[in-house]
Amino acid sequence: MSLEESYSLLGICVGVIMSTVGNANGGAKINESIVGGSALMQSLRSSVIVMGSNICFSFRGLYQKLFRASPIGRPHVVNDIYMQYLIHKIGVVVMVVLVVWLDFSSLIPMWYESIMVGGILSSSQQMVSFLLLSLVNGLAFTHYNLASSYILSRISVVTHAALNCIRRLFAIVVTSIIFSVPITTMSGLGISVSIFSFLLYTRFKSEKKSMLHPHKPSSILPP
Repeated sequence: MSLEESYSLLGICVGVIMSTVGNANGGAKINESIVGGSALMQSLRSSVIVMGSNICFSFRGLYQKLFRASPIGRPHVVNDIYMQYLIHKIGVVVMVVLVVWLDFSSLIPMWYESIMVGGILSSSQQMVSFLLLSLVNGLAFTHYNLASSYILSRISVVTHAALNCIRRLFAIVVTSIIFSVPITTMSGLGISVSIFSFLLYTRFKSEKKSMLHPHKPSSILPP
């Protein structure tokens, strides 16, 4: 990886952090007396969670790439659908363990209060609504992961991780529009920095590719 590519990737990361911090500040309804410390801690916490998620996603992509390169991970042995099934099964097990460990003690009183206040019918309607939303979210997330696996098989792990950062910026913009969350100046600046840095990265990557393979036609995304 060239120095220019490294700097452009750093710019993407900085832009994501800026957009996350700005979005957290813009969407939070915080009392003016606690704006200082609480808002800053909330923003930093959100940024750490987002960057941690990006790092875990990148490691998953790296492991998936290494697995595909091994004899037991060839597409004719393990297809994308079955591989995603294994990944999601592990994720569900980990999630259930964490929910039981951290939130189970608070879920029972919450469900009991919901039944006592709204009645069994209201509680049942909320449960059906929750299950439908979970089904839609699960289908969308599965299709996203299948598309991600398809793209990962054709580009490098680094480019895949950079695209994931851009996807998070897209999520910030879409949720801001749908839920009427204002995009702050810092958030907008972070989005601009990330997009500009990603364009620089694709340019540097394409120039490097053209120097190594001058007669090979260029693609939309760098390998």
